[in-house]
Amino acid sequence: MLLPDEAAVTDIQRGNHAHHVITPPPFTLRIAAILCCAVGFYSLLPSIVLGVQAFGRHEAPWLPLLAAPVSALMIGVAGVLLWLRRRLGVVVLVIGAVLPAIVNATSGLTVHRPSVLLVVAAVLVLMNLRQLHGRRPA
Repeated sequence: MLLPDEAAVTDIQRGNHAHHVITPPPFTLRIAAILCCAVGFYSLLPSIVLGVQAFGRHEAPWLPLLAAPVSALMIGVAGVLLWLRRRLGVVVLVIGAVLPAIVNATSGLTVHRPSVLLVVAAVLVLMNLRQLHGRRPA
């Protein structure tokens, strides 16, 4: 069982709840996080289906088939991290967005542009970069 630290208990007993109030992220950061989660979820389903279908063919390259679901998961995780106001979410978002292009370019396949919703989410994240924290705020 996890017990809270004594300083938090004594502050709560004294009625000092100011540092325990969690404020929601700004509206535009919430929209960016929701867009990231939506793009990640809706990219994950087709990439898994296409990967399973192509797994039966022996000549299919495995690295691009693996990069698409990993990228979709990374974008979804970035959405959760952005909702929690973590700077790591920006790094995960950039890596998740660029990973399929790098893998396709090195494999000799066509490079596709990122989703419009992902670009909008990236712009919204850049607008709220100062609202993100490096670690959990104390």
